[in-house]
Amino acid sequence: MERDFLAKNVEADVLQKIKSIYALASQKKSTHEVCLDNFLKFRNSSSDKEVEILDQALNDALLNSMATLIDYYCIYCMINIGVDFEKITRVQYRLIGKKYLIENSTLEKEEKDILSLDLFRRKFEERLSASCGMDIGQVNLHDYWTGYVADAISTTLNAYGVLKNKRIELKFDQVNNCFIFDDKISEYHHCMGFLYCNPSSNTGVRYNIYLDINNYLKHNSIPRIMRRIEEFPDPQERRIYSFFEISSYKSIFLKDGFLRDILEMDFDSLGENLKIKSIEGRLELCPLERRWEIGPIIAVDNSNGFISDDGETLFFFVDSVFLAKTKKSILIDSESSFRNVLGCLIEGIEGGLEYFRRK
Repeated sequence: MERDFLAKNVEADVLQKIKSIYALASQKKSTHEVCLDNFLKFRNSSSDKEVEILDQALNDALLNSMATLIDYYCIYCMINIGVDFEKITRVQYRLIGKKYLIENSTLEKEEKDILSLDLFRRKFEERLSASCGMDIGQVNLHDYWTGYVADAISTTLNAYGVLKNKRIELKFDQVNNCFIFDDKISEYHHCMGFLYCNPSSNTGVRYNIYLDINNYLKHNSIPRIMRRIEEFPDPQERRIYSFFEISSYKSIFLKDGFLRDILEMDFDSLGENLKIKSIEGRLELCPLERRWEIGPIIAVDNSNGFISDDGETLFFFVDSVFLAKTKKSILIDSESSFRNVLGCLIEGIEGGLEYFRRK
C-alpha cells in the first residue's frame, strides 16, 4: 500500500471528523438555547426531559468526537513520519507529560521514583552541556526544548517501528553551532507539540481536561450536565452556566491527571491556592502548580473574585478552561470553554495537515 495514498485517505477522515464536530456543535447550540430557556422559566433543568436527554447526548458525542479526532490526527502524522504498517494499530494519542517524560528518560530507577521534573531538568542540562561543551545559557531554545522531549518522542516512535532506539544520543554540530536531531523526532515535535503537557509546551492541558472527561464517560460514568445562575458585580450581570459535573466520590473513575488532582484536593486547600493566584498574580506559582511542574496554568478572575457569596463554590481557570469546585463535586464548563477548546484543537490540527502537505 502506498504511504501517500493512505495518508490522503486518513486526511480525508480527519477533515470529515472536523465537519462532524461542527455539525454536532451547531445542533448542540440550538438545543442548549432551549434548555436555558426552560431553566430560566422553571429553574429546573428537568422540565423537558426529552430536550435535556438530547443535550446530554450531544455533549457526550462531542467529547467522543474530540477524542476520535485527536487519534485520527495522530495516525495521520505517524503515517507521514514513517510508522511501520504492521504496528499502525498501536498508534493513539500519547500524553507527553510529566510522568511519560520521566519514565522514558535516562534517569536511574531511584531517580525516576522521585517523579520530579526539576531533577529531570537538572540531569538533562548536565547531559546537554557535556555533549556540546557549552553553558546551558548558550544553547538555543529550539534545540533545548527539542532535546528536552527527545527521549519521550524516541520511545513513542520506537513503539511504532519508526526508530530503532528508545533513547537518543545527543550530537552537536560544532560548525553550525547546533544540535543534530533525527528528522523524525523534529517532525513529531513540530506536529504534536501543541498537545504536550510539559514545560516545553503546556497548551495541551486544555485538551486533556476534556479528554479525561471523555475517558470517564467512555469507561465509567456519565458526566451529567447541570446548570446554575451566578451574579457578578463587575460588570454587574447575571450569567447562566452549563457544566459537566463529576462528584467527589467518583474521583476513582478519573485517570490520574489535572481533573482528578483538583477533585481530590481539599476545598479549603484549593481555596488557599487560588488566594495566592489572586494576590500574587497569574505568573506566581501556587503549590498545586509547583506539584504539576509545568508552569503557571491556573488563573482567577480578580474583578469578580474566586469564591461565591455563600462560600460554597470556588471559580477558576486551568489553561483557559473555566472550572468550579464545590465540596461535593467539580464542574467543568460545557459551553464557551469547551467550544473554544474545540476551535483551538481544530486550528492546531489544520496547521499539522498543512505542514505535511507542503513537505
